[in-house]
Amino acid sequence: MNYKRGFTLIELMVVVGIAGLIFAVVLTSANTARKRARDAERISNFAEIKKALELYYSDYQEYPPVSGWVYSTDASWDELGDALKPYLRVLPEDPRNNASDPWIEGNYSYAYGYYTVTNPQKYDLVTQLEDPSNDNICAKKCYSYHTDGENPWCGAQCGGPFNYSPNLYADH
Repeated sequence: MNYKRGFTLIELMVVVGIAGLIFAVVLTSANTARKRARDAERISNFAEIKKALELYYSDYQEYPPVSGWVYSTDASWDELGDALKPYLRVLPEDPRNNASDPWIEGNYSYAYGYYTVTNPQKYDLVTQLEDPSNDNICAKKCYSYHTDGENPWCGAQCGGPFNYSPNLYADH
């Protein structure tokens, strides 16, 4: 009898298919873990920035004044960083930092707003989280927009006039 050693084409295709399926599952899990890690970094960064802002307020009885919004993607973020330098060596930026205006889905940056006329004791510090199951997102917390009359950011979910991304995260 003449037997050849090796695998048949069908056996090889089954092995390659199973390997591909395992690779897809591992890749999906890794992407989810990366998103959660970036979200944890964002929340940690906000805690640091908040401490620096509170120390600034303690010294000056106001938060660092800005005109409009300051984004981590703009040079104005460096100016905010200069104001907070005595309290925070380096002002952190969003891990992705891909676009200003974090209110729009898919835009990842930090935004700082402070409007002395309507609410001088409060500021807004906003970003967007990537994991929609995170318990800290706007759709679950109904964060208020302090620089514009205490309206909720997530109108559709929280009954306010704004309909920004439900994945916003705010600290103030």
